[in-house]
Amino acid sequence: MRQISYLYFTLLIAVPVIGGVAAGFLSTAEIVQFRDPAVIASSFGVLGGLLFAHAIFVFQLRVSYDATNDEATGPDTPMEDLRVRPLIDEMFAGVLYASLVALALTLITGAVAAVQDPTAVVSPVLFGITVGIGLHLFGCVLHVLSATTTAYENLKRRGK
Repeated sequence: MRQISYLYFTLLIAVPVIGGVAAGFLSTAEIVQFRDPAVIASSFGVLGGLLFAHAIFVFQLRVSYDATNDEATGPDTPMEDLRVRPLIDEMFAGVLYASLVALALTLITGAVAAVQDPTAVVSPVLFGITVGIGLHLFGCVLHVLSATTTAYENLKRRGK
C-alpha cells in the first residue's frame, strides 16, 4: 500500500481549504470580492480544454510506449524501464481528474454568471468554494506536471 504524501495532501487538500475559507472571510469583509464570474468561467474552460488535450497526449504516449516495448525483443534492445509505465498511468489519472475539476468549475462559474445580476457581487460562500476548488485544481496540475517531468527524466535516462 502506498504511503500518504504529506506534500500532496497539503497541496491538494489543506491549501485549498485554508485558501477557500480565507477568501470567504475576505469577501465577507469586502476586502476582495468576486464580481465577474463569466471571466472566471472562460478561464477555467480554456484550462479544462488544455487538460483534456494533455489527456489525449498521455493516452497516445502510453500506446506508443507499449508498442515500442512490445517490439523490443532483441538482445541489443535496452531493458524496459518499469517505472515509466506507472508514471504514465499516474499522469493519465491525474490529468483526467484535473479535467473533471476544471469542468466542474467551468459549469459552476458559468451557471453563476448566467443567473447573476451583472452589477452584483458573488456571495462570500460561493467565492470561497470557487477559490478552494481553484486551488485544488492548481495542486492537481502541479501533480500532473511533476509526474510528467519524472516520466520524461526516466525516458531520457533510458534513451542514453
